[in-house]
Amino acid sequence: SRDKNAYAVLRRYFGELWAFPTVIWSVDTLFRSGLIEHDRTWPSATARWRSSIRSTPMLISDAPFIRIDDLLPTRSELVRLKDLNRRLVAYRDNDIIRKLRRDVRIQNEALADLVVSLVSSRWQRTESGLLTNGKIVLNPLRACYYRVFNRDWYHGGRWYGPWWQGLSSRDRQCLTINGEPVVERDYRHIHPTLLAALNGFEFGGDDPYGIDGFVRSDVKRAFNVLINADTERTAHYALQKHFAQMNCSASVRYARQLAEAVKQRHPKFSEAWGTGIGLRLQRIDAHMCAQVQQLMRDAGCPVLSIHDSFIAPVSHQGLLDEVMSRVLERVTGLLADGSRQKLNRCLIW
Repeated sequence: SRDKNAYAVLRRYFGELWAFPTVIWSVDTLFRSGLIEHDRTWPSATARWRSSIRSTPMLISDAPFIRIDDLLPTRSELVRLKDLNRRLVAYRDNDIIRKLRRDVRIQNEALADLVVSLVSSRWQRTESGLLTNGKIVLNPLRACYYRVFNRDWYHGGRWYGPWWQGLSSRDRQCLTINGEPVVERDYRHIHPTLLAALNGFEFGGDDPYGIDGFVRSDVKRAFNVLINADTERTAHYALQKHFAQMNCSASVRYARQLAEAVKQRHPKFSEAWGTGIGLRLQRIDAHMCAQVQQLMRDAGCPVLSIHDSFIAPVSHQGLLDEVMSRVLERVTGLLADGSRQKLNRCLIW
C-alpha cells in the first residue's frame, strides 16, 4: 500500500518492518534491480486492490535454496480485529484484550513442545520442507494460533493459524501427536444447538440438518448462510452464487427452495434469519474452544483445535469427551436460563 494511513495497522499486526518508508524503499529498490515486477496503483484509502509485486525469473534463478526450518519466525499479533469488509483495523489495548492475548500465548507455548506429524501417502514433503498435495501447500512450522474478531469483541473470535487446519477431515485422521495416533471429536451442529438453547429447547436425537429431499451438506450450508447474512436477501443471493459455482443447472430455484425448507424445518428460529447472529454464535463457540483447551492444558493433555472440533492422542479420548461435554453443558445452561449478562462476562475471561 502507498496509503500511509494503512501502516499504523500493519505495524501492529506484523511488526516494525511494516513501516511506510521501509516498504516503499524495498519495493522501489527491488524493482530498479529487475528482481520484481511492479503493478502500481494510485494511493487510496478505499481501494479494494493495492499495488502488487511478483518475482521475476532473475530473482527466482539467483535466490539461494532455503529450507523452511532455516527461516526465522516473525512476530505477529495474536488478537486481530477486522471490520465489515474483513480488513484489519487498529484498536486500543485494555485488560480484557491483554487477557485474551495471554491465553493465546499460553496455548501456543503448550503446543511448542509437541511433535505433530502427518503420516499419509497423499501428502509429500518437498525438498524445502513444505507439505504438498496437488496445489495445496502447507508449512508444518506454522503451529501457532491467533484469534480473529469481527466488528467488535463480541463477534467472531475464532482460532486460526496452524497448518493442520488446512487438512481435510480425512487427512486429519492421519495425524500423530508425539508419535501417537489421534482421535477427533466435534460439537455436532453447534450453532443450531446454541440457538435452540437461546430459545429454550433441545434437539435431542433430531438432526437439525436433516430435511427430506435435500442433501445434508446443502442444508447445513443454507442454515449457516441464513444466520450469518445481515439480511435474508443477502443470504439468498449468497446461496444462489454458491450453487451456480457448483454448476447447479437451476441454482436460483434450488437456493430458494432450500432456504424455504430450512425455515419450515426451524420455525422457532424465525427471528434469527438474516440477522448476522452467526458471528455472535461464533464468539460463543470460540469461547468454548478456549475453555476446552484450558481444561485440557490443566490436565496435562495436548489438544489441537479446529473451531468446534478437537484432536487429541487416542489415550486421552475419554478425557476429551468429558471436557467437551462439561463445557457444552455449562454454556447451554447459561443460554437456556437467560443469563445473558453472566454469559457476556464469561465470554471475555
